[in-house]
Amino acid sequence: EEEKEEEKEAADPESGVAHGNDIADTDFGDDDFNAIPVIDLSQPKQIYARQIRDACRNVGFFYITNHGVDRGVMNGVMDKSREFFELDLESKLEASIGSGGVDNGADEGEKKGH
Repeated sequence: EEEKEEEKEAADPESGVAHGNDIADTDFGDDDFNAIPVIDLSQPKQIYARQIRDACRNVGFFYITNHGVDRGVMNGVMDKSREFFELDLESKLEASIGSGGVDNGADEGEKKGH
């Protein structure tokens, strides 16, 4: 039922998500976009690569479909994100990059700037 609600919301033109022929429209100027570009990764790579470039240059963000990421993984990321943003500022700052609170995968030499 939750997925049906998400589909309904995404299909709602008031939601600000582009649909159909509006997908990653590259003809908008800096100030006249009215929807989040939706980029379908089931298209040929040359097409979606151009759409990603255009969305980054003109809008700054985009929505990806047909990416192959498991719904459970996406839900887990959203849950962790929600948990983080519910924290108080001090706790968020403790987890910030550079504070040592988050392992970003860098080895010890990189962490020390060597």
